[in-house]
Amino acid sequence: ESGWNIGVKGTWLATRAVLRPMVRARSGTIVNVLTAAVHGHPPKGFAAYATAKHALRGMTLALAAEYRSLGIRVFSVSPRFMLTALTAAWDERLVESIRSGASGSHPVDAAQRVRELVTNVSTPGSGEDYEV
Repeated sequence: ESGWNIGVKGTWLATRAVLRPMVRARSGTIVNVLTAAVHGHPPKGFAAYATAKHALRGMTLALAAEYRSLGIRVFSVSPRFMLTALTAAWDERLVESIRSGASGSHPVDAAQRVRELVTNVSTPGSGEDYEV
């Protein structure tokens, strides 16, 4: 439940808080953070996480459809597995199982890519998802 409350409800509430000023300014960018797992089969045991991230994908597409014509760019980014303070506490076997299929993303590299996408005026912001 906490993943849903933080990942979906929290994103929705934060987005609602910034939409009105963005609409008034006819400018703004909303970036939702998904996961590379939305592009394939998620690892076993991650049904709740994958469901929340797919909900965010739907939210990204819906917001882009509703607000792009008002000058607001909306897109998402999907990093691969990242070793963070949260994932560092996971069982080592689980981490290796997830990482065995593909290389991971480094948090700093992912953040730099998001910054590039946000500051690049040619990033459409029409609901696209970028792997980082």
